[in-house]
Amino acid sequence: MLKKLSSMAIFSFMATLATFGFQTVVTHLLTTEDYGILAKWLTDINYLGMFFVLGLDSSILYHAKLGERYEENMGKNLMIYFLVFCTAFSVIYFFNFDTHYYIPLFISIVSLSITSVFKSYFHFKEEYLWFNLLNLILPVCLLTTFGLSFFL
Repeated sequence: MLKKLSSMAIFSFMATLATFGFQTVVTHLLTTEDYGILAKWLTDINYLGMFFVLGLDSSILYHAKLGERYEENMGKNLMIYFLVFCTAFSVIYFFNFDTHYYIPLFISIVSLSITSVFKSYFHFKEEYLWFNLLNLILPVCLLTTFGLSFFL
């Protein structure tokens, strides 16, 4: 138990350190306007991600402890995320929003949601190595998505 807790703390610290290091480097590479766009994008991910996840990752754990099959709830959550993404994509298309900004944003949010499902799975199975790796890799993937969409 102590070994699992210490590994979670170490990976959490590494993720925080990597994010801090990234922000330090990016502040010197981007202009003020570009950094403002990055900050807006990250803020939007946090707020919209909170809406997208809807606590469904926690509900999977709750229902699994009640005896329901984890995989069935996981499939339901993935279907909900897909429907919400399709709805968001339709809104972007019909209201003619800036697709260069919003499509990568929603792709990032859906990937965040799907990752949260897998994180809850690894938490449920007590496979903390994978749980911690997802916590470490997720910020890198989100920032790579931003970089590719913004600079290409």
